[in-house]
Amino acid sequence: MNRLFPSVRWELKVLSSSKLEFDRGRDLKSFGSFFGRCFLALAFLLLVAPSAQAVEPIRQFQVDVVPITTSLGIPVVTQAESQALIDRVNAGMNDATGGVIRFTLRNVLPTIAPGAPVTTSTDVGKVSGITPKADPGFESAILIGVIVKDQSLPFAGMAGGQFMLVNYAWDRMSSWILTHEFGHNFGLLHANSATCTTALPIVCDQLEYGDYSSIMGKSVYAYVAQPYVARFSATELDKLKVLPSNKRSIATETGEYKLAPVYSTNIDLPKVLYIPIGNENAYSVEYRPAIGSDSSLAQTNINISNGSFYTNIQSHGLQLRIIQTMGTEYLSLLPKTSNKELFGTGLVSDTLNGPQIQPLGKTFLLSDGSTVTFISADPNIGAVVKVVRAPDTEAPRVTASEARWAWKNGTYYLGPNRERLVKRSSNSAWDFPTLEIPVEGISDNRLLKSLELEINGKVVDQLTGSAITPTALFSYQTTEVGKFDIRLLASDYAGNTTASQLSSFESMYFTLNQTSVSTNAGRDPQTSISFSFYRVNEGYTYELTELSGGTIESTSEKNGFTTISVINIPRNATITAKLTGRDELGHTDGGQILKGTVSKAKCSNSECFVGGTWNVETGFWSPGVGTMSLQENVKGKWVNISSAKAVALKPKDKKYPNTYQINVNYTAPGTHTYRLFIAPNKLYGVYIGKPFKQVVKN
Repeated sequence: MNRLFPSVRWELKVLSSSKLEFDRGRDLKSFGSFFGRCFLALAFLLLVAPSAQAVEPIRQFQVDVVPITTSLGIPVVTQAESQALIDRVNAGMNDATGGVIRFTLRNVLPTIAPGAPVTTSTDVGKVSGITPKADPGFESAILIGVIVKDQSLPFAGMAGGQFMLVNYAWDRMSSWILTHEFGHNFGLLHANSATCTTALPIVCDQLEYGDYSSIMGKSVYAYVAQPYVARFSATELDKLKVLPSNKRSIATETGEYKLAPVYSTNIDLPKVLYIPIGNENAYSVEYRPAIGSDSSLAQTNINISNGSFYTNIQSHGLQLRIIQTMGTEYLSLLPKTSNKELFGTGLVSDTLNGPQIQPLGKTFLLSDGSTVTFISADPNIGAVVKVVRAPDTEAPRVTASEARWAWKNGTYYLGPNRERLVKRSSNSAWDFPTLEIPVEGISDNRLLKSLELEINGKVVDQLTGSAITPTALFSYQTTEVGKFDIRLLASDYAGNTTASQLSSFESMYFTLNQTSVSTNAGRDPQTSISFSFYRVNEGYTYELTELSGGTIESTSEKNGFTTISVINIPRNATITAKLTGRDELGHTDGGQILKGTVSKAKCSNSECFVGGTWNVETGFWSPGVGTMSLQENVKGKWVNISSAKAVALKPKDKKYPNTYQINVNYTAPGTHTYRLFIAPNKLYGVYIGKPFKQVVKN
């Protein structure tokens, strides 16, 4: 919010030749002092590096007016005079912006009588209870509160955000107040005059409102009733989004730069030249010849009518301005101000309130040691300025460069080590994530020439020139999973380069949680097993593959559990298999390896198996027994298969100290009939055991 134009009593005195002149005790000469006192900023909007956005065809704004009763009375606000006032503002804006900015009077609201005092533009919103909302097709709406002129308030107008307070007569002759205040509504600050030192460090004194060529300064001829003209500097027009991108230029390197007159229409040249220092535009140069509607800029007296005139300060030609900066990284290089911290621009002049005209050939020393020289100026072909940039040996700085995964649908999934998990967008496609890399932490003591995005050692994207803004953002769409090593490579116009620290991100395919599996004996514990598990989700399917032995007999479901039976497993074997779960979109749990071992198969006197070893159960015998034979009944005859002498197992056992060790290996299945036979000796007679059958299985 900014205050403009104090409540001042205009006094006229009669001069010779019937000319009228302001009493300079209270005229424009005195504006600087009380303008300085009345400045109030509720919104700190700065003129920094302009964006390269396209100019809007028309920026349309709605205006509502509310009369506010105070102790001084009720202001006179009529529909007809309000419309005439807005029409005059539009006339000035048409001249200054080529019709890009336009106002529409929407409503003159009923008078309100608040119980609280109204002394600022924010009070207008408070006492009215109105938050302006634009109708479709309008960029914004502004609410103007009008009060009877209050001499205790040191301003005629105050504006900020969507509100304005007018402390002046509400009629068409107040159009200059509204034009200035609308500038504040759009983010413009005051246009000052400035005198700067001619040796480093550059320090500038300022006079608030001292720029006589801008409506945001004094602009005396903006008050003239006929014709109504209220113009802005090219720097302010750019802030108002009036200048196309090809009408601005940036002096990043030494060279001669051409400029068209700010209000020319037939010269295809830039209209403002920015000189960047400290990663932002600290100076601007433009050409305002005193021709056409700008001819009053060269006059010392601005005629009104009936021989009356205003005393004017000449302000035209090639102009150099300091611009409010906000950076803190390069403070030693930026121009310093001795008496004004908040301002929009400061027109560099030889005196704060004298003529604001600089001769051709004039050279200005800038705060970083660069220079600007006014070479030539011709209203018909434009002007030429020479900029000599001081040597730049400082590489760009990287204070922050943190890449991040872009959010999609408000969330994303992370793995156990913070990896980005990639899910499917369909049964056949993966939804690979996007990496975002903001560039706000990359700066240069002038401007960056290029900024490259490097991923895994390869440059994949680049920003150049005006596309490098504090809000710029690299966006990299990944197309595969893996590790991504990211850094930014910055280059300035002097050829200095730097790189950000490497940051690494990793992505992997999303996997389902694995189910817990139990392994149990099958129907034949020696040749079959079963795997049982709980189905995590009804929509999940499971598949057993890579079976190392046996065959799958069946898969059954019961009480939420799935059981897969495997048979025909080799004796005493351990088998492995891979169990994989899958959801409806095809995500898997990565598969898990299952192991299962059948019950150990042992041969006995009743059964054995091919490849097994039968350790014959011979029993225990007394000392002195003879040789034992294992006999098989082959076609009705008993045939010795294997014989063994007694072996002493328990010498201290006087009763049964001996046994026999006989074993048989099988290569084929079948049924055999055996008996044990001990031949007689001196101590014992013959022993013929009872025949028994043994079945040999595969």
